[in-house]
Amino acid sequence: IEDYIQGRKLSLGDVLYWQGRKRELKLAKWLISQFTPNYAEIISNLTLKSETLDNSSNNNFPDNFNSQIILSNNLNNIYDLTLAKIKGSVKNSTNNLYSIDILKNAKKQELLIVILQEWITTIKNLDSIDLEENKLSEQIDILLKDLWQNSTIKFLSRYYIINSNIDQETSYDLVELVLENGNSLFSETLSKLPFLEDIIFYQVYQQDLVIDNQVYKHDSQSAKDIEEIIFQNIIINIANYVMDFTLNKFADNLNIKHNLFNLDLKSSRKVAMFRNDLVWAYRQEKYWRNPRNIFEDQFEMLKLTYQGIETCKISHPRDEELNTIKGIPLWVTILIEFRDSLSKGIKSLEDTLGKVLVYLLTEVIGKGIGLIGKGILQGIGNRIRN
Repeated sequence: IEDYIQGRKLSLGDVLYWQGRKRELKLAKWLISQFTPNYAEIISNLTLKSETLDNSSNNNFPDNFNSQIILSNNLNNIYDLTLAKIKGSVKNSTNNLYSIDILKNAKKQELLIVILQEWITTIKNLDSIDLEENKLSEQIDILLKDLWQNSTIKFLSRYYIINSNIDQETSYDLVELVLENGNSLFSETLSKLPFLEDIIFYQVYQQDLVIDNQVYKHDSQSAKDIEEIIFQNIIINIANYVMDFTLNKFADNLNIKHNLFNLDLKSSRKVAMFRNDLVWAYRQEKYWRNPRNIFEDQFEMLKLTYQGIETCKISHPRDEELNTIKGIPLWVTILIEFRDSLSKGIKSLEDTLGKVLVYLLTEVIGKGIGLIGKGILQGIGNRIRN
């Protein structure tokens, strides 16, 4: 439907008809997902057969993705549920632009699956070594940085070297670039992911989640709902950081552009335009949305649904961040507070002006018009009698 209506000048009736058809299809898709209990198992089997699919389609998925690291085959498991939603749709359903939007849908799914695989491997390794809680807390930064580096190398190495005669020395360039940029990227972005330590302790030590001073008991349905949002926000943001690195280092690489980027974004001009739009989107995030969210004590999270990637908000105290922001973000919070302080006075002024206007229209102008009309009627009556 989207391919059909793209670029067409449709009448109002046609627009309403096709919008209705899209809603029907989305509802049917949702109903199928609700009544298919073995959906995750089907997805896992499809993933295991990715090599066969590769021979007949370019929409390939990681050959090394092993469904056995999924802990169970039901949608009550966070990993199975996330995998099912990744395979369902990764369309950007938000109003914001993200780095992964330059990818073909199949490659976006592939990247998220690679990151999911790395996360599960990391959690299973932590379970096996039985690390003390205080030691794990000290290692979280290193673990997350390693997760990003491993995901980036595994994903890009399939396309950066493909169909190229690269010698052994040159093949290390990708790894060296990833390792060199890992520290700076982590200090600027990765370390700021919300509830990172909470979700790791929840999955490794089965600790309860404490969000906005409310305790979510481990394995309760409310805790699973919060876990899903936090976990999916982390892997989507890591995917964005992988593509940030790719756009900064390999935007002109022909293999990368041909295999990964959307058809309408493969030209150098389109890539440059996308990067400029992305910079503007990040500035909006940095100077407007993030300060506003800090001031309102909430986090804007990305989550996966069967209709694509959407946003939601989680309330949580952010006083420490509010006390440390400065520059333009600080002025944004001041302007928001100034607007809030004036809003009540402006509303009161509007109410007063409204009452004055009603009084003028009814008591002054209205009565004046009534007297004039009465005089006209009396004059007409006198002329009729005469």
